[in-house]
Amino acid sequence: MQQLLFFGLLTVASLFGTNPYSFGVDNHFVTLPFLWEKAYPKYFPGDLVLSEVGFFYTWFLDGIAAVLRATGWPLSHLFFALHLVFTALTFAAFFHLARVLTECRAMAAVACLFLLFGTKTIGYVGTLESHLMERTVVLPLEFLALAWMLQRRWVAAFAATGLAFCIHPLSAFYTGFMIGIAGCFSLWQARNEPGWSKQAFWFGAALLAGAACAAPGLWLKVSGPDPVMPAGVPLPGWLDILALRSSYHVFPFTWPLDGWLRALLFWVGIALVQRGRKPSPKDQLVQATWFAVGIMAVLGTVFSEFIPLSLPIQFQFFRSYPFAFMLGMIVFARGMVDAARGDLSWKIALLAAVLAAPAWLEMDPLKYAAMLGTWAVLLATALYGVRVLHWPLPRMVIAPMAVVMLMVPVSLFLRGFHIDNQQEAQWVAVQQWARDKTPLDAGFIVPPGQRGFRVDSHRTVYVDWNDGTQNFFNQAFGPAWLERMKNVGFSGDPATMDQGYRALTEANFQGIATELPASSQVYAVLFRPTDQPFPVVFQNDKYLVVRVR
Repeated sequence: MQQLLFFGLLTVASLFGTNPYSFGVDNHFVTLPFLWEKAYPKYFPGDLVLSEVGFFYTWFLDGIAAVLRATGWPLSHLFFALHLVFTALTFAAFFHLARVLTECRAMAAVACLFLLFGTKTIGYVGTLESHLMERTVVLPLEFLALAWMLQRRWVAAFAATGLAFCIHPLSAFYTGFMIGIAGCFSLWQARNEPGWSKQAFWFGAALLAGAACAAPGLWLKVSGPDPVMPAGVPLPGWLDILALRSSYHVFPFTWPLDGWLRALLFWVGIALVQRGRKPSPKDQLVQATWFAVGIMAVLGTVFSEFIPLSLPIQFQFFRSYPFAFMLGMIVFARGMVDAARGDLSWKIALLAAVLAAPAWLEMDPLKYAAMLGTWAVLLATALYGVRVLHWPLPRMVIAPMAVVMLMVPVSLFLRGFHIDNQQEAQWVAVQQWARDKTPLDAGFIVPPGQRGFRVDSHRTVYVDWNDGTQNFFNQAFGPAWLERMKNVGFSGDPATMDQGYRALTEANFQGIATELPASSQVYAVLFRPTDQPFPVVFQNDKYLVVRVR
């Protein structure tokens, strides 16, 4: 019951405090229209981005779409309920993983406190996200797979990874590679022991189990449309479009130096808390997974910066780093508890915390201040309450959790709480007008920097900046997207998109309208004020909508 209460408090603290729940933003700009199209195929006729849905090899879309068709529930409410459930499962699974590694509930609880503060890492991928996505759904399963790896339950570990592959192939591949390297290391260690052949047999059986569980996801790949995606040398221009739109995922030489420095400091802190500790067999498996992430980082660098090849770039290998980072959190938590026990110098623990803290700096200032306050209370409890006053170890997390829970009312006061679309209110108002007042086959020309119009409008959009992310999965899409971006005033500099759009003429809009033949009516969303001669059909304080055709 104590653990269930702990997971419940962590979930509340995350959804309403440290990682405030969001809907209709970021990845949802693409995910939600794909879901609407899957559930109701009459939506988005002739939309360039929606034609790419076949290159998303996930059963997540089909599963959610089936629920929508069967129940008619509001998608925003369904997403919130699922996000709540999977957030709780994530903390429970991470707690289990940490307890398996450390064999200590207090260490596992402290590790959950570190995970609670979700942040972006190298490769610009988050640890704990604020909105429901494919990778948030499979994260609990991937934590369990890593826990089973530590217990050398290879069949269960690979089977879980295979199931995760059906929902989010990229993160499942990273997990599977990490487990595979750890398994090979385990077999190499046992090469001279009796029963090695039996272990090798079960490891081979585990690989087959993983492949069998991944088969439904692989079926989506082989049965779907064929993307224009050579495995080797990419088509001309593809790399330039990736560098323009998504360099933060792919090209490490373009990333800010401070991010690398903060990551280095974190691992120096990890090395400090592990100094003098003889690695256990489980520690060695964790180190093998870190080595696997290192391999992927090298591959990601070589095949993007030096010898660019399509397939390695598409795997986005640097996005595996959060798994190494989160496993590092567990080791860091063990060091803090070791300091409380007196097994680690308090000076080393304090120095390690100082070195590790900048790794979370991608968070907003309020959240970072709350994290530092939580850490300060945790260290004070560990180094004085437990070490001096001899409190029981479980008390280590009571005071820090109280600090975390204070974040909930503060966050609700500053940000409020919304289940529905959290885009800018006036932008949402335009979308809702489009949904309620225009025919289902209407098309819209929108300012390219104002993303996410499809979320609440359910209408075809000519192009926006976010659409360019689909260039990863189909090399034929990128040039078509870039050409459309140029048609709406994009000059090559993302910072000037709005200015370029404002400069479009009546002839520009009429020319764009001819590229939307599936739309019976075509509208343009303009910034106020404007001198366009088209009839105005809707307006608010920031935007107005005109009918172009």
